[in-house]
Parts: sequence; C-alpha cells; structure tokens
Amino acid sequence: MISFVFVGRLTEEKWFSLLLDTWKILEEQYPEIYKNIRVLVFWEGPLEHMIPESWFRHTNPLEDFSSENMPWNIYFGKRKSWAIWDFLQKHGDYTLMPSEFLETFGLVALESLHAGIPVIGYKKGGVIPFIHDRLTLDPSDPIPSCIRIIQKICEGVIDREEIRASYDLHLYSLSEWRKNLQFFLEEMGDPQRILIVNDYMLPIGGAEAYTFFLISELEKAGKEVTYIWRDMPISWLMRKIWMGITPFAFWHRNTIKKHIHTYQPDLIWCQSILRYIGPWWLFAIHESGIQTVITHHDFWLLAPRPSQIFSEEDIPRNHSLGEFVRSSKTRHVFSLITVFWKWLSASWIWLLLRGVSTHFVPSSFMVHHLEHQGVPWEKIRVFPHTDIPV
Repeated sequence: MISFVFVGRLTEEKWFSLLLDTWKILEEQYPEIYKNIRVLVFWEGPLEHMIPESWFRHTNPLEDFSSENMPWNIYFGKRKSWAIWDFLQKHGDYTLMPSEFLETFGLVALESLHAGIPVIGYKKGGVIPFIHDRLTLDPSDPIPSCIRIIQKICEGVIDREEIRASYDLHLYSLSEWRKNLQFFLEEMGDPQRILIVNDYMLPIGGAEAYTFFLISELEKAGKEVTYIWRDMPISWLMRKIWMGITPFAFWHRNTIKKHIHTYQPDLIWCQSILRYIGPWWLFAIHESGIQTVITHHDFWLLAPRPSQIFSEEDIPRNHSLGEFVRSSKTRHVFSLITVFWKWLSASWIWLLLRGVSTHFVPSSFMVHHLEHQGVPWEKIRVFPHTDIPV
C-alpha cells in the first residue's frame, strides 16, 4: 500500500478539490491502481464537507494508528505539526501539493523532504527547488498528469529512493538558516532590542508559524524581543470590514508610537503588515527613524488577490492602477472598488517603505518583482526559510 499525503488548509486555493477529483477518477476508472494506494489528509478548512463519507475519520492520537489495519483513505483533521511529520516519517511515501497558485516558498514541501517524503506538485515559484522533474504536475492537464505520476509510482517506474537521493537540502538546513540570521544581525549592527511587528499572531499558516519561530531563535541568540500585532477578528465578515477600515485607523499611529517610546528598540522587523496594521502603524515606524527591515512572506503588497496568482505573469509588472486591475482578473464593479482601495493602501505603504533598510524575501524569484515596485536591488536579500523544529 503506497501512502500519499496532503498537509494544508482544505481550500480552493490549495486545490484540495483537485485531489478529491483525482481520487474519484482513480477509484472509478483505475481500480487496479486504486486498490494499491491511499491518501492521508491532515488539517481543516471550508472544503472539509467534500471529503467522501467512505473515508475513515481518525480522531485518536496518531501513535494509535496501525497501518496494517487501516488500508483505506483517512482524514486526520488538525494535528500538531511535530506529530504530523513524525507520523509521516513512518507512514508516508509521497506528499501531494496540488496548489496551483504561486507559492512564495512552500514550507510544507521543505518539511516533507526533510521527513524523507518526495513532493508531487507544480514546479514554479518558491517550490521549484523541491519538485523533482518526474513528479511535476502539468498545469494544462493537472488530473491526468497526476494520475500518470501515480501510475508510474505503482509500476515501479519512478523509484522513491532515487528521487530522495537527488535532493540537496543543505541550503535550507537549520544550521544554515541560523548562520544567515547571525550574518544579517551583524550586518545590521548587532541590535540587542528587537521589535517584531505583524498583522496577527495566530499560528494559522506558514508565515505566522515562521514568525513565532523567528522570535524564538532571536531570543536564543540572546536578543531581547517584543512584538506587537492586531487581534484578528474571528468572523470572515469582520476580517473583511477591518481590512477595509485599516487605512482610516489613524489612532494606530499613537498606539505604536507609545510602544516604540516605551521599548526603545534598536531594530524594528516587520512581517505581514497590510491586512490589519496598515499605513498608520508604518507611518509611526517611519517617523521613529529606527532601523527597519521587512520580510515579504507573500504577495499581499504586490498584488490585489494573491490567491489568484497562478504564474509570475499574473503579478503586476509595476504598481500602477492599471496593472493592479489587470492582475485582479475581475470586471465586477464592487470587486474593482475593493481593488482600487487596496491599491491606494498598498501605494501608501510602499511610499513609507522607502526608508526600510532591507527587504527579505524567502525565494530568489521574488527579487525582480520587488524591483518592479521600485525597491533597489541592493536592499533586497534572499533569506530562505528552514524546516521549523518543534
């Protein structure tokens, strides 16, 4: 029995529906293949209701799992990250990463490879180093290409151990990441007091988990770290409303000014800042004159609808309104109003970011896209992520 793994939010942008459609076709049209494979799904999301009733729901601790007694497709729900990858080292064979939208890095792919599990996905954007040519999905023919790969795996044409041996993950190792972090801190004058600024701090995705990890590593390096963020509204509607009023939230300026005055940081390190923090917080940071850097985890400052970025051609070539509208792929009047509003807010933020000393990006393909926004190349640094130890 060959185990294929899906780890991620069960959403359209992660193309969880493609996985379900592929498995349905395999069951109906390729019974000889289907009887030798299974899929193990981790996490949760709005498409959870689409999981077939025939799939087993495993709610017990992962250590109670018996591979021999459960040969069918299994949904495990949300689990601790360390437990997932420890489990998959024993029971996983290949990771399915069918997300068609452009990933800025692909932390799941790196975690999978560090667990010894090759990744099937699209070879583009930040996941290019992690997808072997023989495991690459065809964007023009995704389901048939996925079935062909699975068929070759079942026939032994694709050898898992050979694929695993072809990767060199030294660049993404924790030791290399720590070396880069130390180098950057020394380059910034070895700051002792660091203020982390982020939209919100719930560990709901890779960027948020990575920010928690960064704080932990800075503290291990002997730095005094504090952080400030907005409490993320619980409901989807309130999140949308709050994002809409963020450019008007002038009171944020005094909030962060008081925080900076109290803490007196040597360095301010911004993470995601457009959703709930917005320009007023950044305006106060700009006024402080304190050395500031920013990590661009995603395309929120570069594009109107990041989940609709499927290729680099979809990213605006500059920050003009015309390019923003083109990238949005919409002609709906209300949607165009929200695109215009986001463009205004992002334009203000890019203006304030001119004083930032360093822009970190997790993957090299993002460099020229920041240059298109007017960021000088000498201010852009590629700082690859690492497999987050937990």
